[in-house]
Amino acid sequence: MKQFLIATILVFSSQVSSQSNDWIFSKEIKWSKYPDQISKIEKRKRVDSILTSTTFRHLETNYINDSSFHFIDLNNDAKIDLIYSGYAGYESDRILFYINNNGVYELKAHYFGALQSLYFDKNGLNSFLINDYPCCAGYTHHYETYRFYPSKNRFGHIDKIACNYFTHLPNQPKINLQFITTNDKYRLRSEPKIDNTIHEENDRQFESIGNVIAEFPAGTKGVAIAEHIDSTGRVWWFVIIERDASPSFSIFHSGNNNEYPYKVSGWMSSRYLEQL
Repeated sequence: MKQFLIATILVFSSQVSSQSNDWIFSKEIKWSKYPDQISKIEKRKRVDSILTSTTFRHLETNYINDSSFHFIDLNNDAKIDLIYSGYAGYESDRILFYINNNGVYELKAHYFGALQSLYFDKNGLNSFLINDYPCCAGYTHHYETYRFYPSKNRFGHIDKIACNYFTHLPNQPKINLQFITTNDKYRLRSEPKIDNTIHEENDRQFESIGNVIAEFPAGTKGVAIAEHIDSTGRVWWFVIIERDASPSFSIFHSGNNNEYPYKVSGWMSSRYLEQL
C-alpha cells in the first residue's frame, strides 16, 4: 500500500483550523502519543472478554492482536473507551470506535482505512483524520475528517478530500489563495506539466488523455495551497476544488465510507485562475 503524507484543510472551528498545515505532513498515527489508560494486565483481560463476546461478532477475529486495541477515555467521563484500528478480516484495515456504557463496549462508528490523527481538547476527543486508502484496483485516497461530540457520543462528518495515488504532491504548502476558473473545461492534472498524449494502451485505463484527471467549467472555485514553476516558466498551483463543483469529466469516486460530497485535488496552470 502506497502511503502519502497528506491530510486535509479543515475549516470547522478555531481548533480544527489550526490543523490546516497537517495536510502534507500527516503520517499514519503513532500510538505512542496515545498510550492505553489501563494496565497491560487489565488490557489483556478486556481484550479476551471482547473477543469472546458478541462485540466483535461482525468481524473476522483471526490474526487480531492486542496492538490494535487502544483503551482511551474519549468523552472525559472517567470510563475507558476503545478504539480498534487495524486488520479486521477485510482487504482494508478498519477503524472502530466503542463507547464504554457501564462496562459494555458499544460500537458507535466504524470506517475503512488508516487512522492518521486524533485531536483532543478539554472535553475529550474533538476530531480525527482518516485515510481511506485504495486497494485492489482502486486508485483514490480519501482524506476524511470527522468530529466527535463527547456529550452525545455522536460522530459527524467535517471534510473529505480525494487525491489519486499517482498524483505528484508538493513538498510543503507555501500559499493559500482562493481562486475561480475563467476558462471552460479547465483541466486538473496529476502532475505540474501539460501531457495531452492520447494512449492506445494506457496503464491507467481510467484515463483517456495524458495526465488529465478532471475538467471543470468556468466559474469553478477552489484554493491553491502550493506553487511550482516548470522549465518553461509556467506557474502551476496545487489546488483543492470545492465540493460543489460540477466537473465535465472526472476520474474521482466517492470512496468506501460514505457518499458525502468531496473536494478533489491536483495541479492546475495558474494562467486562467483568477484570485478572489
